[in-house]
Amino acid sequence: MKHLSIILLSLLTAASVNAREWKNLFDGKTLKGWEQHGGQATYKVADSTIVGTSTPNTANTFLCTDREYGDFVLEYEYFPHASLNCGVQFRSQIREKNDRVWGYQCEIDPSARKWSAGIYEEAGRGWLYPVEAPEAQAAYKPGVWNKVRIVCLGPVTRTYLNDIPVAELVDDANKKGIIGLQVHGVGSNTTPMSIKWRNLRIMELNTTDTAEVIAADTDTMGARPARGADILLAPGKGLDAWQLRPAKVPWMNKYEEGNLQWSVDKEKGVATPMPFAGSMDTKKHFETQRIHIEFCTPPLKEGDSPEISGNSGVYLQGSYELQICNSFGLEVASNLCGGLYKQRVPDVNAAGKPGEWQTYDIYFIPAKFDGDKKSANARMSAKLNGKWVHRDIEITGPTGSGDRETPGPHTLRLQEHQHLVKFRNTWVSDIDNPTKLTNYDPRTKK
Repeated sequence: MKHLSIILLSLLTAASVNAREWKNLFDGKTLKGWEQHGGQATYKVADSTIVGTSTPNTANTFLCTDREYGDFVLEYEYFPHASLNCGVQFRSQIREKNDRVWGYQCEIDPSARKWSAGIYEEAGRGWLYPVEAPEAQAAYKPGVWNKVRIVCLGPVTRTYLNDIPVAELVDDANKKGIIGLQVHGVGSNTTPMSIKWRNLRIMELNTTDTAEVIAADTDTMGARPARGADILLAPGKGLDAWQLRPAKVPWMNKYEEGNLQWSVDKEKGVATPMPFAGSMDTKKHFETQRIHIEFCTPPLKEGDSPEISGNSGVYLQGSYELQICNSFGLEVASNLCGGLYKQRVPDVNAAGKPGEWQTYDIYFIPAKFDGDKKSANARMSAKLNGKWVHRDIEITGPTGSGDRETPGPHTLRLQEHQHLVKFRNTWVSDIDNPTKLTNYDPRTKK
């Protein structure tokens, strides 16, 4: 009974750790759980909101949580002032000298610049992700409540403003810290300016979660690469990041060892294989990855079955295939578009029509090994054209003609399977080997 109790306690503890639930950061009545740092701006509670008001001749002021957070989804709403620049700190720290708050900030920018929900490093590197996409700039709404969502998992940060994706960053800096509400300094301006926040809530994540980074229900066609990602296909780039798959499979009668016979429209960044000549692998090897890929299958010829028309695939670590083929409007199947090839049926058939550009968004964690013995299966979440096809699933082993599972980083593969399937706008965030980014401000540097 003693051993059974220990087992049950362990299971309950694991369940509580793994359970993800929303927790309110603001009770709507008091500032319990918050403490002020930095300058002398004021904060109060009014009508179930936190109101921050500027004070002249003081530094930037921050109302900060009294504990730190690591991996999480943070949501809040703010009512901006027409001209007061503010922000919300996350994964930030507090220096003893001058009580200075520093770290990542999700910007609140009411100016004509329109950089709201961009990422700035307060008292640090400055701008890390200014807002350049017109649709993201247009997401900010003056004079009304705006909703923000921030997702942090490992080195990846994504921000959304009013459900529009704004920033995606992969950066090897702070992975844990406080959350803070900033009222920016206003110099000698004596006119009080106020900003309001409400509905602040947080959901802490597990580091092994594969879904939240790509969870928002948004169209990612034409998505800008995450800052810090490896850009593999894009306008102006050739195929320098790619190489021919070393292994030849039976149908490749035009395979020439070492000769990557894919063509690329460098101006548009579109790559197309030569049929029967071999798949292409990235030269770089990856472990945990966040991936974006856009592809286009050729027209469906009359009488052709889906799997022999527009057939291709995305191979994670060269081992696990997410299928590509012409399967618009058909019943779901593991060998059709969106399927984990012959291993798992997609949750829905989200395939587009032949000849249309489509998107895969993927978060992948590789299998774990104890020496040469696998100790845990690979895990994956994937969206096809913005719809969930696999959400936080285990991959039990290699699929189809995939490589054998082995420890260590491996390549990303785009399959050549006898058809003119085109690829573009392909990038990978290397979760296990991110770099620390430098300042980027398009007003001063490109």
